[in-house]
Amino acid sequence: MGLVDHKEIEAMVLAGAAGLLGYCMRTIQSGKRLRFLQAIVETTSAGLAGYLVHHLCEAMKIDHPWSPIVIGIFGWMGASGSVVILQKFVLKRLGIREKRHGRGRRSSDE
Repeated sequence: MGLVDHKEIEAMVLAGAAGLLGYCMRTIQSGKRLRFLQAIVETTSAGLAGYLVHHLCEAMKIDHPWSPIVIGIFGWMGASGSVVILQKFVLKRLGIREKRHGRGRRSSDE
């Protein structure tokens, strides 16, 4: 088996496409102009989020048809939104508690 298998590639492509569409929709709805470099960054970072969510789905025993739905939704949210949610899963799994700091800001205990 290579570095990346076909299911991981499918997850990255799905999340990347969803991330690009989400970026385009949000940008157009806000009345702003689409920017090529921003679109590339949104697509690739959503693809990375899709890769991570694919493995999260496997770890949580979330199979087809739910896994592509979950991956697509995380991709649509974009990497910045996805990472906030994924961070909670990872910190909990590692046994690291989050502390609140003032006005809703959080950090992790070390």
